[in-house]
Amino acid sequence: MVAPQQATPWKRMVAAIIDSIIAAIPAAIIGVPISLINAGLGSATMSIIVILVFGLRDALPISALEGASIGKKLFGIKALRSDGSPCDFEASFKRNAPLMVYSIVAVFTGLITMIGLGFIAWILNILASLVAFVVLIVETVKIFQDERGLRIGDLFASTFVYEPEMVVKSPIQDPPQPPNQDYNPPPPPPM
Repeated sequence: MVAPQQATPWKRMVAAIIDSIIAAIPAAIIGVPISLINAGLGSATMSIIVILVFGLRDALPISALEGASIGKKLFGIKALRSDGSPCDFEASFKRNAPLMVYSIVAVFTGLITMIGLGFIAWILNILASLVAFVVLIVETVKIFQDERGLRIGDLFASTFVYEPEMVVKSPIQDPPQPPNQDYNPPPPPPM
């Protein structure tokens, strides 16, 4: 019997960094020009794009990804629901929500800036940055310390990340096969 191996924390972390960069690219392409017109609207737009791309990264309907995010696909790992089914949009968003704390708050601070309350937005951004940093540390520690490699987002969404290519052999293994008795080695080459 063969069982999937939980993904290593290092692969998960690097995959998340890659996915973050990928989420930032369309956010910058669309949000920066808007920021030149209105900084608050640009900030809110970039944050919404990051939330959509990063939040739904484990359920992107791209067949080549086979249910993995781009970063996870590069490392051969996948996020699944606890029943073994692929992540849907809801499960993907739930499992990634803790990692998007800053972006979620940034949508509101961008809108607050638009109505002329920039100082309040600045304070909220500082607080959101601190909270996001603490959440990121807690999530990282969880995947290293939890025996199943689950972080808060996995517990919230009932998901887990595994490495389909790696397998663990069952403790009950097939008995060793006797050597082939019919095998005759080839004759030595002529001299």
